[in-house]
Amino acid sequence: MKQLKSLSSQKHYGFCLVMTLFVIFFACKNSGKETESVNEAMSPPTDSTSTQKDPVVKLEEYKIVLASDKDKIKSNENLTLSIWIGDKGISPFNEGNIKQDSNTFPARLGQYAKIEPYAPDFNISSPDYGCIRIDKSGSVIQYTLSPKKTKGIYRISAIVKLYEGEDCIGTPVPKTSRTLTITVELNLWDQILFKLEELGSIFWDKLLSFWGALLTFLFGIVFLYVKRKFSKDKS
Repeated sequence: MKQLKSLSSQKHYGFCLVMTLFVIFFACKNSGKETESVNEAMSPPTDSTSTQKDPVVKLEEYKIVLASDKDKIKSNENLTLSIWIGDKGISPFNEGNIKQDSNTFPARLGQYAKIEPYAPDFNISSPDYGCIRIDKSGSVIQYTLSPKKTKGIYRISAIVKLYEGEDCIGTPVPKTSRTLTITVELNLWDQILFKLEELGSIFWDKLLSFWGALLTFLFGIVFLYVKRKFSKDKS
């Protein structure tokens, strides 16, 4: 009889233990779900548009900037001419250090270009850049210019030929930049030569005037002598 009671109490104890573990298991599971829901509620909402790539922005207008590192040079000096083309909202050069000017034109005319300076009074020594692609951030080329003449005020600009194809094949659309004014002054040696040339010109003019007057005087004397001689022979 005692053994039956002991066995019954053991079964009851085991049943209670199983039920207790079952309740604890479900309590932990529900707690995990609540934690996940809280974390989801606290996490910031995701914007589906933020993961999308920004579309490629096509330029409506190009800006071409013509810039020179000097606006006044000696006759034996060089200047660096920079030609920049790109988005009109970009300022590629520091305005305080160089002389520059700019203008715009429609970007639909072409994405490729051939650019060259127009400076008939200067010698241009730079490589041929050929066909370049106009990038939104800007494309720049540089040329070295030296004056052909010793003194004067000269104008320089740039010629841009726009193409639709990447090989710059076909009929281009020509555009021009603004114009920069460059003053060329004489260096010391040229100043000396210039003064000597002025003095030589003045001396030569005076010499010609002197010899002209002398020849006129001598011609007058000869004319009077011949006239008197002819009058005596006639009488």
